[in-house]
Amino acid sequence: MSKPLHPNQLRAGHDVRGFRVVCRLGVGGYAFVFLVEREGHPYTMKVGARCAAEADEDRVDAWMCREVSSLKSVEHPHLLPVLESGRWPDKEGGYVYIISSPPMSPGAPSTRGAGASVPRCTGPWACCASC
Repeated sequence: MSKPLHPNQLRAGHDVRGFRVVCRLGVGGYAFVFLVEREGHPYTMKVGARCAAEADEDRVDAWMCREVSSLKSVEHPHLLPVLESGRWPDKEGGYVYIISSPPMSPGAPSTRGAGASVPRCTGPWACCASC
């Protein structure tokens, strides 16, 4: 398996900073979203669709810090807590990634609010059978 250099090249089994990619959950204009696992526990990972140019690196780092601190400070049943963030594959100029708490089964109680639920899949990740 060749080493991926762009989020679009990530496939099941690839490694991103110690998280194994299980499957791609979705793609948008700004990011790719993956189901990943570490030590048998599932997580969601958002990877930016574009890498910052050298001239833009400080601005993108500032944006990432604001996004991560906002996500860490806001409690909402539809926002998963941030566990880790950084850059991939290059720690200095790579694509921004954000790892969120484990996805939950539809209807399962959320840890972020009384009676809240987060519509996400859980192991054995049946929703990813088409990946």
